[in-house]
Amino acid sequence: MVAQGRVLGPVPSPVVVRGRASAGSYEGSLGALDFASAASALVRIRRLKRWVYLAFATERYFAAMAIVRLGYAANAFSFVLDKARGSIVQRDTAILPVTSVDVSDTTGPGAHATFSFGARRASFRRAAGQTFHVSAAFRGLRLDAELDGEKAPPPISAVAPTEGGLFTTTEKRLLLDVRGDMTVGDDRVSLDGALAGYDYSAGFMPRHTRWKWAFLMGKVDGVPLGLNLVEGFVREAECAAFYDGKVYPLGEGRIEGKDATSPWAVGTTTGETRLDFAPLGAHADRTNLGIVRASFVQPVGLYSGAMRLGDRELRLTDVLGVTEDQSVVW
Repeated sequence: MVAQGRVLGPVPSPVVVRGRASAGSYEGSLGALDFASAASALVRIRRLKRWVYLAFATERYFAAMAIVRLGYAANAFSFVLDKARGSIVQRDTAILPVTSVDVSDTTGPGAHATFSFGARRASFRRAAGQTFHVSAAFRGLRLDAELDGEKAPPPISAVAPTEGGLFTTTEKRLLLDVRGDMTVGDDRVSLDGALAGYDYSAGFMPRHTRWKWAFLMGKVDGVPLGLNLVEGFVREAECAAFYDGKVYPLGEGRIEGKDATSPWAVGTTTGETRLDFAPLGAHADRTNLGIVRASFVQPVGLYSGAMRLGDRELRLTDVLGVTEDQSVVW
């Protein structure tokens, strides 16, 4: 088994200087991002995409929501998996007016992702320090929580070049402490003691963008563990495990699977991760609007297997998470 060899440096400050970004893989928050200096208004409308994906994991539930802002369109979704029932118990998707959605160009203090449209709404905001506030109202789901990153591992941040001399960025942070609750249908669920994670991604995406993704959060022998792997697109720059207060860079993901009807195999090019994923349901979307075409499936389920982090061999059994196969022309 090959040990991790990549070292994460500190995030440059600022990441973008006069339209040019510092490509690399970093430990820490991206901070403010200057997209306006990198491209004209027309290019930003066509190619600049931003989203925030939020996930919550308790012993029984995995809940997720996303707020997505493209230059010319927007959408949001949510779902909740109940491990005890072995199925998704809530799911909602909304196509939104661009004017109803706002995703900030920073991950530092004041960072936010919000939308409000009819009865649906969601808000993710970073207050001072390491505190985040989340509230949401989707069909079948209401959520109000405070996230505390004081004891969580630092995020992994990646900056990667894209076609036309432009760039894309992402920041992944896992294992934040949670206080709050959610209501799923008529059932109120405490989120106190849950784990939370977020994916902030923003940048000038290629016209045809494709990746596979693996993400989990849970506890192994009582210690919180998180994993973020991607195959394709940004590649190993954003691949990492989060454990015992540290972020461990990993090799690029090797993710085999297509849908929620059969198991997936999840590993890395460097061999320290060997996991099986058993889907219990899926959030999926297939859209063909001519100029915009998307094929997206995100199975939700349980991870089992082994990981080596440094000199520690971890054994996972039924840890909640998702996989994803995304191919989009936008």
